[in-house]
Formats: sequence, structure tokens, C-alpha cells
Amino acid sequence: PELISFFLHFSHVGQMHKAIGIWTAGDKQIDTLLQLGQALHQALSAGHTAPALIRSILRQVDATNARMTIMERHFSSTLEDAAEQVRGLAELAMLVSSLLLLTLGIILARQIIAGIRRTQAALTASEARLRHVIGTDIVGIAFWDNAGNITDANDTYLGMLGYAQEDMQQGRINWRKLTPGEYREQDEEASRLVREQGRCPPYEKEYIRKDGDRVAVMMGTARLDADGGVAFVLDVSERKQLEKRLQQVQKMEAIATLVGGIAHDFNNTLAASQGNLYLAKQYAKDNPRLIEKLAIIERLGTHSAEIVQQLLTFASKGIVRMEPMSLNALCMRIEYLAAPRLTEGTALTMDICDEELTIKGDAAQLEQVIMHLLTNARDAVAGADAPAIRCRLSRLEPDAEFRAKHRRLGQGEVAHIQVRDNGCGMSEEQLAHVFEPFYTTKEVGKGTGLGLAMVYGSMKTHRGVVAIDSAPGTGTSVDLYLPLLGGEKPPAS
Repeated sequence: PELISFFLHFSHVGQMHKAIGIWTAGDKQIDTLLQLGQALHQALSAGHTAPALIRSILRQVDATNARMTIMERHFSSTLEDAAEQVRGLAELAMLVSSLLLLTLGIILARQIIAGIRRTQAALTASEARLRHVIGTDIVGIAFWDNAGNITDANDTYLGMLGYAQEDMQQGRINWRKLTPGEYREQDEEASRLVREQGRCPPYEKEYIRKDGDRVAVMMGTARLDADGGVAFVLDVSERKQLEKRLQQVQKMEAIATLVGGIAHDFNNTLAASQGNLYLAKQYAKDNPRLIEKLAIIERLGTHSAEIVQQLLTFASKGIVRMEPMSLNALCMRIEYLAAPRLTEGTALTMDICDEELTIKGDAAQLEQVIMHLLTNARDAVAGADAPAIRCRLSRLEPDAEFRAKHRRLGQGEVAHIQVRDNGCGMSEEQLAHVFEPFYTTKEVGKGTGLGLAMVYGSMKTHRGVVAIDSAPGTGTSVDLYLPLLGGEKPPAS
């Protein structure tokens, strides 16, 4: 059946069609042989011998057999040719199929490779963008694990904390250990939000730097996977300092407004009292004891008037005469005036530059300012082993950072007056209040607490700046910065 099915399906194909034709012709020869066989059988069964007939039949049998032999050979060769043709077609089909599969494989492989390359390019570009963002100096970026270790960070973050890449690679940076105790509860709340919501809103805290100092930061964090997350950290130390300075300025301005109003009213009262004291002394000429008491009251009134004048200077509401003046000449005069007021054994050094420095200001008020600073320095060095005070005058060319910090000075060059001592110094808490009226670090009865308030007010009046640097046991440095006057010369003395 399989062979019949094969011939039926491929009977119309080339050599197979020819073979079937030979097969069909062979069937006819077989039929002829059958007929000859029957004739021979009948001739032998007739009972009589007909040699001539038998020989004729046998010759026909031989001839038919010879033709069938030829046909058999032809049929075999035709089948071989057909098999060869089929084999060739099969090989061709296999070759074509292989080529098609190979072509399809190449196309698919090229598409896969192109897709991989696109994915790699996208990953490379994404990684480059991420590295660019991490490498910027805008914000600190740190990757952390669940134990709090910083596993990767940019230089901005490390710079905030004072660490290097080597410290991070050696596992020395752990944000939990760098957080002061008072912020632990705040951090725990942020960690809870990260666990539950995947991120937390920005909040402010402090880090402990490698050198032990603290740095104020604003940070937000988000979880990346089960093993850790990323934190974005911004250094807000400068902003905090500016806020503190702004609060101090607003506080001082509010105090100045209050003090100015009170001082004006008190000054009017003192003026009236002094006038009445003068009349009372005229009426009491014949009473020495009364005149003596009135003189005491007059001295107290004069002292009160000086205090009021200091308050008005602090509030920038006193009477000032702003004229071109030489700071060199002022400092030379102060050296002459200050020497007698210093405690014996105290060394005073006046370092005055040779270059003439001219400003527009009130000479009397600035003289009072510097004399007060020297008096404070004298009191501060009282317990020092080798008490020394240095007053220095020089020109200063401010840089951009200095101008940004002290905008009141404008864009010109600046005169710098520094009064430095090696005395007891002041703490940070004391420095925060030194310019407030009636605040003093001296013992009761030895200071009014108005001196530095007057210095502050005078610098404000002269569009200048006062800065104090001090620490317990290291002395104090008071720096006055005044805008220089260009083109104008001080009046001849």
C-alpha cells in the first residue's frame, strides 16, 4: 500500500512518470506471457504433439521474455534516475531549507544583537547620566545599606563630612554613628517612613564631621531595594549662619529702636535737670554743703548724659559730623591718648601702615570707639603673664566671599583696624550677646555694657562692619572695616 501510495502521489513527476509507463507496458508483456502459457498448456494437453506449434509458442515466450528483460533493466535504470532525482531534490530542498533557516537565524541573531546593543547603549547612557548627577557639586548623594554603612557616595557628600574615598571603601562611614544623639528620634521616624512608604520627606539634622565639628544638613532618603537606599544631602550651614545673623540684626534693630526712643526722652529729662541744677547752685552759694551735694548730682548727671550718648550712638540717632578724615592721624593720636590709661606692664603696639587711608566719618566718635576697644583689651589682659595689646591699621582688598558676607561695605577698598589682645577671651555664648546694650562680661560696677553696643552703632553709622573673634584663654580680636573714600583728601591739621 505504501508503494502504491508513493506511485499515486508521484506518478506525474519526471522519471517516476516514465517508470510507471514502463511498468504499464511490462504488464502488457506479462499478459502476453500468460496467454502464451495458456496456449502452450492447451497444446500439451491436446494429447497429440505439434512440435512446430510448441516451438513457435516457445519462440514467442523467449521474445516476450527478452523484451521484458529489456523493460526490467530500463525500469530499474529509470527508478535509479528517479531516486537520484528525488535524492537531488531532497538534498536541494534540505539545502534550501538550511539556507532559509540559516538566513532566518542570521536575521534573528542580528535583531537580537541590535536589541542587546540598544539596551547596552541605553544602560550606558543611563549610567553616564546617573554618574553625572552623582558627580555634580550641587547636592551630596550617598548610597547606604540596612546597617547604615555608606557603600558609595560622591565627593560632595564626603566633603561635607570631612572624609575621603579611602575611608568609605574601608567601611569607616556609618550615618547612624555620625548622627548626634538628639537627632536619633528624628532619624528613626524617617527610617520608619522609608520602610513603610519607600521614602521620607526632606528634614534637617546635623552630622558629626571627622574632625569633630558639626555640619547642618537638609536631607531626604528613599529605598532602592531590600538591601538599602539612597540619600540626598544638602549642606545648609551657611544658610543657618545667615539666618542666625539675620535674627541677630533684627534683634539689634529692634533694641536700637527701643533704646533710641528711650534715650531721646531721657536726654531731654537730663537737659532739664542740668539746667535746674545750674540754677540751684546759684541759689545755694551761701550753703557749701548743699553746693557739694549739687556738684555730686551734676557729675552723676554728666555721667548719665554720656551713657545716653552711647545709647544714641548704638541706635544711630546721635549727632555725627561726617567729614573726610585720616585714619592714620586718628590712630597716631589714639596712641598718645591710650598710653597713660594702660596698666603698668602692658605692652601696646601700634602698627600703622605708611599709606594714607581716608574715610568719611566722625573723628570724635571713631576715637571714642577705638579708645573703648583698647580699654576693654586692657581689662582683658589684666591677668595675663605678659599682657600685650596690638592695634593695627591697614588697607584691605576684599574678595568676593568677603563682599558677599559684608554687603554694607560696597564694592570699593576697605580700611581695616584690628585691636587684638592676649587676655582671657570670651566663650561662644558670650560672643552671641556682646553687642546688646547693658550686656557685660565684667564684674558688677566695672562696666555698663554699652561700650560694644556703641561700637556696633558707630560702625553702622559709618557704613562699616565690626567682627569679633575670641575663645577662652586665647585672647580677643576686634576687627573694624570701614569703606575708604576715593579722591577726597582729609582737611589739613
